[in-house]
Amino acid sequence: MTTQDIINQALSFHKRKDLNRAARLYRIALDNDPKALTALHMLGVIDRDAGRTKEAISLLSLAHEIAPKNAEVCFDLGLVLVQTGQNKVAIDALSLAVSLNPEQGAGWYHLGRLYRMRCEPEKAEQCFRKSYELTNGNPASVIELAKAEAALGKFEGARVRLEELLAAEADNSDYLAVFAQILWQSGNLDEALVAIDRAIELKDGNRKYYFVLLGMLEEKADDERITKLYEEMRQRWSDDYLVQRNQAEHYFSRCKYDEAWQLYRHSHRRLGPNGRNLKTEVPGWAGEPIEDQRLVLTLDQGLGEQILFLRFVPEIAAKADVLAVELDTRLIAFAKRSFPGIHFVPWIKPTHPDVLDDSADFHGVLGDFGQVLRKSMNDFSSSPPTLTADPDKAAYWNGRVRAEAGSDPVIGLSHASEKSIMAMEKSIGLSQLNGLSDVKGIKFLNLQYGDSRERLNEWASDIGITLLDFPETDPTKDIDDHAALIKATDLVVSVSTATAHFSAAMGHPTWVLLPYAQAHFLYWSGGEQTSIWYPSVTTLTPKPGKGWQFVVDRLVDAIPTLKKS
Repeated sequence: MTTQDIINQALSFHKRKDLNRAARLYRIALDNDPKALTALHMLGVIDRDAGRTKEAISLLSLAHEIAPKNAEVCFDLGLVLVQTGQNKVAIDALSLAVSLNPEQGAGWYHLGRLYRMRCEPEKAEQCFRKSYELTNGNPASVIELAKAEAALGKFEGARVRLEELLAAEADNSDYLAVFAQILWQSGNLDEALVAIDRAIELKDGNRKYYFVLLGMLEEKADDERITKLYEEMRQRWSDDYLVQRNQAEHYFSRCKYDEAWQLYRHSHRRLGPNGRNLKTEVPGWAGEPIEDQRLVLTLDQGLGEQILFLRFVPEIAAKADVLAVELDTRLIAFAKRSFPGIHFVPWIKPTHPDVLDDSADFHGVLGDFGQVLRKSMNDFSSSPPTLTADPDKAAYWNGRVRAEAGSDPVIGLSHASEKSIMAMEKSIGLSQLNGLSDVKGIKFLNLQYGDSRERLNEWASDIGITLLDFPETDPTKDIDDHAALIKATDLVVSVSTATAHFSAAMGHPTWVLLPYAQAHFLYWSGGEQTSIWYPSVTTLTPKPGKGWQFVVDRLVDAIPTLKKS
């Protein structure tokens, strides 16, 4: 029996979904011929679908080396790369797949999803439109195309697409939920509420729909219904971390601090009794008086929270004996410089021995101490302690920036969040800021990190604005350089990322761009366009039906002020 005969048998079993026999035969074929393309390809698909992604990537990569212009191999390699979070190379693979076979509707669809995840709505729209045309209006492509159109402000077209789907299937809860969000973004809040209520009625128990509804109710300021909805959600999902955090953020925004801190602390239960599952007999702090106690303060949840709650350290140290404060390694130098005399230790594996000090009375997550330090609005000082950039680095980067910007004001830009559970919700498609090309007499500075840094440069070049960029800086590795670069700007305009926190924590003028009543987070709460935590922050949200253009308008109005500073 020839290798091709074996492969043909394997394909027959594969078609009948007898995957074990198919895989066995593909391997026999590869023993005979290690470069048998079909065997490599199909065995890679079996491994991918079975969750054996490492093996799948190895097989499909070899198949791609053998046949670099095989569209199906490129497509299947792209899909497994998506599964493993390698989105940049996945885009390369899927782009090649659709260039080799432009009629591949599924390839356009998955490529569009990747661009949507990267907050590139124009490219996403182009891909979904191709998928829509090639699949004769497949509902999945219709929905994604409508979302992309809405992101670009093309609300009428997006609405028409969803109305067509609902005309054929009026009680499809997923269609209704997407329809509701498009209505909301376009400024039709009352219609949006009707649609999302109907979606919840049809698919009772879908937590995602409840969060959408809560966002709309927050915009409507319907506190009575919000309270009832949270009561229902707490009954359904009593230990759900996101439900607790969202309700805590709601209470923070309403200045109900006792309720907010109780829920914020409760959301830490998943981290263990000591804030983490530490191998120690020292109890976790549960709100006891801290005067004269020996405390170890353990790592808070994210880099933003750690920056925010560092302000608690000197206040706690004034009351208690702080043995050690655990932080992200990148923050240690920053924290020591800002609060000398405090013993900061890095979060490492295995845990730093000073965190396991058994002479401590309590271990406590740093943010939890807000329940005794921030019990009322009066506890939020108008002049909180600020973090300090390295003075030598600040002088160096100010000189570098001014050498290129001259006397023009410099605005730092950061449009995307990466590696976050809410990255897409927090990020902004760059096309929504295209109006910045009309702003004259200023320079912009790239404060983005990760893959988005390169895209920000490309976008600036496309629309013709001057964007200063210093690629030798990397905030994911050297935070001190990043902080010093921030100080060299006149204003930072950023979505909710660590960049916004660093800028705000240093008391630097900062505009934080927040999406539609979702992902509003406790640290930016306080009132219309203000933050109780950061006096130098102005928060801005898109206007229904207008998107982010008003941010551009605000910036134009602010230029004369920046020039005077």
